[in-house]
Amino acid sequence: MRGVGKGLCLAASLLLACLAGPARAQLAAPCPVPDELKPDPAPLPAIKAKLAAGDEVRIVALGGGGTLGRAVPAGQAYPDRLAAWLQYGLPAARWQVINKGVVGDSTAAMVKRIHSEVLDLKPSLVLWETGTHEAAIGSNVEAFGEAVQSGIEALRAAKIDLILIDMQYSPRTSSVINFDPYLNALREVAEQNDVGVYDRYQLMHAWTDAGLFDFHTRDAAKRAEATRRIYDCVAAGLAQMIFADLK
Repeated sequence: MRGVGKGLCLAASLLLACLAGPARAQLAAPCPVPDELKPDPAPLPAIKAKLAAGDEVRIVALGGGGTLGRAVPAGQAYPDRLAAWLQYGLPAARWQVINKGVVGDSTAAMVKRIHSEVLDLKPSLVLWETGTHEAAIGSNVEAFGEAVQSGIEALRAAKIDLILIDMQYSPRTSSVINFDPYLNALREVAEQNDVGVYDRYQLMHAWTDAGLFDFHTRDAAKRAEATRRIYDCVAAGLAQMIFADLK
């Protein structure tokens, strides 16, 4: 791909501009991100190599129900929306996002699926959403961190880029589940391994506090629309995080 450096820089700049301003008609406007919650660029050498060679960039979204997206219509889960945002930001590239979400999956089960399902797909990047199952049942925090570490090592050995995604926030679940130990453990393991983290929990908390989403409404249609928009906001944020490393 000729002039890949300039092309990626331009693409990243265009995407960041579109995320900050009005988006095209087919893409919903993303949610604002407070400065203190803007993620650091994730190191993505495998994606850079694929783009430089003009090859398809394959991304696997690994996770639980928040990845599968059963609460939204087909095509509206965050992996589907991410594919749209990536194609919007860099239309000359070929992007493929594969959804490997399984409702209720534990981190240990996801590590097994890394070996049995993900590695054979030879992705350039894995987006790994994890921790919800462990927090919900009060699993041992140390064992959770060790499982995440095992998954990181498996992906790193295969030279696959990784971005971790933490849990979802809602006032109701956060009032009965103590997410903090698992959020802290995930970030600690990520920092030890120089792995990027998309701080979905704090972002959703900020959006809720700002009144962007009403989790208390009993109107099913409004709840469904809020969920759909959250998925799109998460997808847009992940696209921004990916393109930030391509500047």
